[in-house]
Amino acid sequence: MRLSSGLAFRGSVALAVVAMGVCVAFGQLTPLTPNDPFYGDNQTFPGGQYWLRLTRTNYAWSIVGYALGPQSVSTSPDRTIAVIDTGTDPDHPDFIIDPVMIPPHIFHYDSGSVLDGAIAPPFGCGCHPDAIPTSEVEDLLWLGNGLPSGEPHGTVETGLLCAVADNSVGMAGVCWDCSLLVERVATAQASGACQPGQVLTCYSADENVAAALRWAAGYDFVLESYPSDSVRARVVNTATETLYAQQRWCDANNPLKLAIEEATDRGCIIVAIAGNDQTGPLDRGPMTAGLAIHPHTITVGGCDRNGVWSMPISQSNPECTTLCNPECTALYPDLSTHVDPCNGLTYVKALSVVAPIEDIFSTYYIHPANNNIEYDYMGADGTSWAAPQVAGVVALMLKVNPDLTPEMCKKIIEVTATDLTTEGGLYPGYDRFTGYGLLNAEKAVTMAAKLYHPGDWNLDGSVGPLDAVLYTADFVALEATSDLNLSESLTTDDMGIFLGSYAGE
Repeated sequence: MRLSSGLAFRGSVALAVVAMGVCVAFGQLTPLTPNDPFYGDNQTFPGGQYWLRLTRTNYAWSIVGYALGPQSVSTSPDRTIAVIDTGTDPDHPDFIIDPVMIPPHIFHYDSGSVLDGAIAPPFGCGCHPDAIPTSEVEDLLWLGNGLPSGEPHGTVETGLLCAVADNSVGMAGVCWDCSLLVERVATAQASGACQPGQVLTCYSADENVAAALRWAAGYDFVLESYPSDSVRARVVNTATETLYAQQRWCDANNPLKLAIEEATDRGCIIVAIAGNDQTGPLDRGPMTAGLAIHPHTITVGGCDRNGVWSMPISQSNPECTTLCNPECTALYPDLSTHVDPCNGLTYVKALSVVAPIEDIFSTYYIHPANNNIEYDYMGADGTSWAAPQVAGVVALMLKVNPDLTPEMCKKIIEVTATDLTTEGGLYPGYDRFTGYGLLNAEKAVTMAAKLYHPGDWNLDGSVGPLDAVLYTADFVALEATSDLNLSESLTTDDMGIFLGSYAGE
């Protein structure tokens, strides 16, 4: 975070911040509206990509300085999102920017499979052993090979994150200039025991996801070390729950725990899903231990299309009794807890925010027999579709402030969220069902930009008396973005940070 560097902004950050200042200095920010046919209301998907408007991501696009038209993508770590999932379909038309561009598509050149040690689930149709490569990282994007047994989960994630925007094709992703580091950690293959046409996703092992996290963080599997300045992707999107994470979570040698901490220590921001459950309206099952529980991850649950937590599939925070034993608290000293105001129980404070998961649609893998573009997109519900919305916004935050740490990104996402209550107006403030509330991309990206240079509070590219007036007004109004030390409370320390930056100290 740069607090005292005058106006010496770096390259793309300067352009983004100045572009923002032109629009927002006097409250004139307007949202961008891409021409993708499914973005707005349409017959195929009524309401279109409503979630981008509900979370005000369309305003965040203006803040970072996007212009309409397909953007060239960058493979720099700050502009790369790792997608740890089932792989993706690289031939989808919404992933091609322009055949004459370099690169012509949105994929990072280090994409590959991380399937060594993959295990079949102990039930039903097992994973076909031929689907598991022997190398830890294989240069492979999942192509589908024309087989109807392909698993589209990762392709859906890819579209939500980075489908090419304003190209008159399909839909718009959240981050328009990000490349995707595709990391395949799970497969879907039919075996002889399956019924005709049945598909079962192979669960990824802890070792697979751990290896994928390390790959994103720059690990060299040949040298068995991290070369300096080798991070491949600073943003990591995960929508997977490993098979044995819960049983191993309090084991000091748990590979997933170790990889999470290595990756975040190297500056990676990991976004995880709360997970899905099918129990009653206010009795959702708790999250299982794993990526979602680790204090270093941003964990995302789901709400409906109106911003209300009424979906019956988003898991809530687990009771502390299941995880706050001596072994676990020794491994996770910063595991915070929260007392439920309604029943007095103590819960692990794992959930950060929620994002819409009702009536979501995205890119779907293409089968040779399918020539209708409307079938190249598919609707679905679930928390898997919430994580990409947050991961994409984190990438937008890094565009205006590449100095953000993983801890700062998590705090910004949380403190700028719009508070939600459950059905009936229950649980205001932080709660185990909605966390800090609904993702607010506009506020999150604005706060990231202001933290880069607080003295220029109106982000117009210069420091002047108006900045002092506006910051003081926000401070008095308890505006979340004026919490400059991210302490979740406003004190004279925050005012001191602003004044130091304002004075150029």
